[in-house]
Formats: sequence, structure tokens, C-alpha cells
Amino acid sequence: MKKSFIEKIGEKIPDINILFLMLTIIVLICSFLFQGTYKFGNLPEVVVNNYLSINGFRKIISEMTHNFISFSPLALVLISVIGTGVAEKTGFFGALIRKLGTNISSKLLIPIIIFLGIMSSIASDVGYIVLLPLAGILFMGFGKNPIVGIIAAFAGVSAGFGANLFPTPGDALLGGITLDAVMANDINLGFGVVTMNLIFMIASTFLLAFVGWFVTAKFVEPFFKNRKFIVPDEFIEDQKVKNTKDEDKALKASLIAFIIYLVVLAILYFMGVFTYQVDANGQIIQAGMQVEGAKTVNLLLDQLMIFMVFGFLIPGIVYGVKVKKITSSKDYIDMTVEGFKDNAYVILIAFFAGNFITIFNQTGLGQLIATGGAQFLESSGLNQYPILLLCAFVFLTAFINLFMGSASAKWILLAPIFIPLLYNANHSLTPEIVQAAYRIADSSTNIISPLMTYMPIIIILVQKFDKSFNIGTMINVMSKYSIFFLISWLILFFVFYLLQIPFGI
Repeated sequence: MKKSFIEKIGEKIPDINILFLMLTIIVLICSFLFQGTYKFGNLPEVVVNNYLSINGFRKIISEMTHNFISFSPLALVLISVIGTGVAEKTGFFGALIRKLGTNISSKLLIPIIIFLGIMSSIASDVGYIVLLPLAGILFMGFGKNPIVGIIAAFAGVSAGFGANLFPTPGDALLGGITLDAVMANDINLGFGVVTMNLIFMIASTFLLAFVGWFVTAKFVEPFFKNRKFIVPDEFIEDQKVKNTKDEDKALKASLIAFIIYLVVLAILYFMGVFTYQVDANGQIIQAGMQVEGAKTVNLLLDQLMIFMVFGFLIPGIVYGVKVKKITSSKDYIDMTVEGFKDNAYVILIAFFAGNFITIFNQTGLGQLIATGGAQFLESSGLNQYPILLLCAFVFLTAFINLFMGSASAKWILLAPIFIPLLYNANHSLTPEIVQAAYRIADSSTNIISPLMTYMPIIIILVQKFDKSFNIGTMINVMSKYSIFFLISWLILFFVFYLLQIPFGI
């Protein structure tokens, strides 16, 4: 099969760990070449720190262990294995997929996966860890290429990260940053901090699910149609066409256990067990006490990953016991250990990727790129053309997103600059509109950024099925989603803007 130019380049790229090591060296050299203080017009100063120095060497070595441990996907991956590893090794996932395969039309598989990916943002980054491997297994259960399922899920989770039918932790985080920028510049915010984009995000959810379905069917499935894939040993069991009677009985028992678990969670939730207040130091405040600066915590949402682990672990154990794959506690431990072995490579990546991302951020090179781009946009003279100004802001942010992966970090930098800038240029460009434009740009190019935190994790997952798959292949395939998502999302955005449809409540 003829390979694209991007794929050919990707084949020349070394192993991901070596790549991150090389990028770290490049960042160190750039920090030496561009060290100093930069001032772009009226924008805040940017300081680029030289890490190619004695002090830089000391800081890198002293923080190396912390950067490794603090690599956010690492903990999520390892914690999730406690639940998903058992559910996989007992055969629960395989039995569930085979059962679904006899009741759900394969035609709806793609939109369902993408929709679930978009909705997974309510649980922050959990979708990357849980949904992507499940999508691969599910597609395989339907006799389809599992890589297509993983790619479609990745598009939903990452490119659709800014959309949802419900407020997410991201809404609260970005809304809080917007509120700070609004208050600092004496601008009126006419919507709720968390819900200022809710109506637009609801509409975006259905739009992106449909567009993602179209791109997958039109471009991704044909691309992988003649591309061979292997079935890892741990998935061989899942290739059976139909469950046995014992497997069906075990599946029924495990699903009943899962429902009971959900009912217990619901009862505890409505009893208020998961909701409490903490003071500024994070200490729990006794009920009835009034403390200034108190913050409400929802344990179920804040620690959703833990509850999801048990959501997989409980039915996995019940299924394993029923089919006699778990006859003692040792069997459970052995399955969990096997799950960790399957994810051992993630630990190695966490060391190189975690250190690279931290060093890149601490040098200030990302802020230099972002602030320099902001100055260019400010001096472009587009103030009299709000639509062009918004487009320029979106494309600039989409470009910056290739270098700064964190949505909150970019918005902390850009919100104080662009919220007053765009509002003062044209009062129709209100804070919630600017924030919505930012979210479109931030989400659309996540899937084509080599620096995106979860990119190595996804590539490793796909390589279980196709050893030749590389970052070039990934960017080549995902660019289709990125382009279609960005264009269609912008069209919806301008429909809202021109027809003056409220973006939120």
C-alpha cells in the first residue's frame, strides 16, 4: 500500500522515548539561544530561562524524579489497570462485547463511540485511559479493525474535549480564569461562570459526533481497510462469535452487581455523602460551620476515576468467579499483575515525556511563542472586522496549542490579553464568546500535536495491533478530523454569533 509523505517522515522518527530525549536537548539549546526578557507592546513580559547552564543542570537533576512521578497519565493508567486489568483478563469485556454484537447494529458503532468520547470529558482525562482501549476491543468484537475504533474514540475524547451535554470540570476551570480576567478589566459577565458556554457546547456535542462519524466512514475506515493488523494474545479470547450459556449467566450476574454498585452510589450521592466543604487549607469543615472562603467539594466528580475503577473491578471479579477463572485471591492478584505488565512501557515513557514537558514549560519558550503570536494578532489591524478577528484568534490559538498542551495554562496566559482586547475592539465580542472561540481552537488541534500529553499513550495502544504505526501515521490520519472539526465548529460558532443565540445560561 502506498504510504503518504507524512507516514514516510514518521517512519524516520525514532522511538518515542528517544524522540522526547532529542526534543529535550533541542529545548535546552533553544533556552540558551533565546534566553532573556522579552517585551511585546503592552503585553506582560516573558522571561526565557537558560537551562543549558550549571543551575539549569542542577534543577533538571533535582526535579527529575518529581517530573516522572507527576506525569499525569501515569497515575491514571496504573490506577485504571486495577479495574480494567481484571475485567479484561477474566474475559468480562469479551463476553460483554460479544453480547452487544448480537443486539447493536454495527452501523451505529462509530457514532456511539465518538459520542461517548465527547461525553467522557465530564470525567476529565479518564476517556483517554478507559474508552480508547475499550473502543478497540469493541470494534474487534464486531469484526472491524480495532485501530479504527481507537482512532474514532481518540477523535471524540480529544478533539471534542470542549463539548458536552453537561458542565464539566473544564468548564469550571476555564470559567474561573475568564472571571478573573473580566473582574480585572471591569467587564460585565452576563452568564454563570460554569455555564457561560453550556448551550453552545450542547449543540457542539451533536455536531462533532456527526462530523466525526462522517470523517471516520469517509476517510479513516478506507485508509485502514487494506492495512493488516495483529491480534495480541490477550485479545484472542475475545474473538469468539458467541458466548456460552455459562458465560451468559456470568455476564448477567456481573451486570446485576454493576447495577447494584450504581444504585449504592446514587443513594450515597443524594444523601450528600460525597459533598462537603473545605477551608482554604483543604481541611474539611464541620457541617453547620460558616468559614470564609469555603469551597464545596464533590467527591464523586473529583475522584471519578477511583469510582470507575470499582465500576470495572466489581463486575470483573463477579464474572471471573462465575466462570471459575478466579478461584482464590491469588488469581485476582495474578491478573492485576499481568495488567500492569501490559502497561510497563507507559512507565518508561512517563520518565522521558514527563521531564520533557516540565522542562519545556519552565524554560518559558512556550510562553514566548504564545505571547509573540498574541502581539502579532493585536497589531494586525483587524479591530474593525470582528469575524476576521475571531478567526485570527482561533487559528492563532490552534497553532499555539501545538506547543502548549494544557488548556488551562494557555487560557491563563491568553484570557487576560484577549478578553479585554477583543471586547474593546468590538463590544459584541463578549467574554463567553471569546472563551467559546478559545475552546474550539484548543480542542481541534489536540489530536495532531506531537506534544499532546497522551499522544505517546495512544500510539503505544495502537502499536499493539500494528507495529508499523507511528506518529507520522497518527498525524496523517487525525489531521482529517482536525480540519473537519475546526471548520464545522467555526460554522456553528458564527451561526450562534450572527444570529445572537445565547452561548450559555
